[in-house]
Amino acid sequence: MAHVSLKDWILAARPKTLTAAFIPVICGHLIVNLHSSTHVSISITSLALLCALLIQVGTNFFNDVVDFKNGVDSEQRSGPRRLLQLGKVSETRMRAAAHACFLSAFIFGLPLVLKGGLVVLAIGIVSIIIGYSYSAPPLKLAYRGLAEPFVVLFFGSVAVVGVEWLHTRSFSELGVVTGLQVGLLATVLLVINNIRDYKEDAERGKLTAVARFGRTFGCAEIAFLYAATLWLSTTKQVANLPLISLSMLWILPAAIVVKDVFFGARAEGLNRTLGFAALAHLLFGVCRCIQLLW
Repeated sequence: MAHVSLKDWILAARPKTLTAAFIPVICGHLIVNLHSSTHVSISITSLALLCALLIQVGTNFFNDVVDFKNGVDSEQRSGPRRLLQLGKVSETRMRAAAHACFLSAFIFGLPLVLKGGLVVLAIGIVSIIIGYSYSAPPLKLAYRGLAEPFVVLFFGSVAVVGVEWLHTRSFSELGVVTGLQVGLLATVLLVINNIRDYKEDAERGKLTAVARFGRTFGCAEIAFLYAATLWLSTTKQVANLPLISLSMLWILPAAIVVKDVFFGARAEGLNRTLGFAALAHLLFGVCRCIQLLW
């Protein structure tokens, strides 16, 4: 077995996608700061962020194990090579790394349970279960074309509203809307991956929505996700925020994503497209944070 460096593990965690955990937690923190007289605790938010990151990394590790075991990560795969695929780690070691992430998230989440009560405990447990079940049985969400709604919820509304609840035992309409927007943009990353890999996925039984219904369906998904995000920007909760034109900057990289997926970028080219989708997600989060701080 080849030596595995820290850089290898960082790449296995898929750092370009980790903004999906970071942005909703920070947005939730700033919404509390804007709309509540309650003291906003940096330590509570930091713990929530750490737990979110650990759950996402654990999910990514488990996904690698299941995809490799099912032959999805083969030599024909168009996406970046994974540690298991390269033979750098064993299935046992990667599975143990995933378990360590989920266990650490549970331990670091205990102070949050003391702060937020049973609601936070329920959010934490369900988040870990969904993270494990994203690829693994019995639910195998990604293999049954059911991943998208869970990404919208758990990388969007649940994260934003959860941070609000931790500080105030309540949540705001702005938090719900912002969470939905963040979750919709995060889901675009998933759909681009599914478009890139849909032929190999279909051949190996990973029946994502795109593998089931084809590339055109995936393109329509992305158009819907971006259109819904844009529509939510017209709601009164968002339209009343300052610098509304600034918050539309995410549309620029999103336009490149739409061009690539609708006008036939090859599978390998969609790796570049994924970067633009991540940039759109990041720009939205940064601009929303600026709006909340203004």
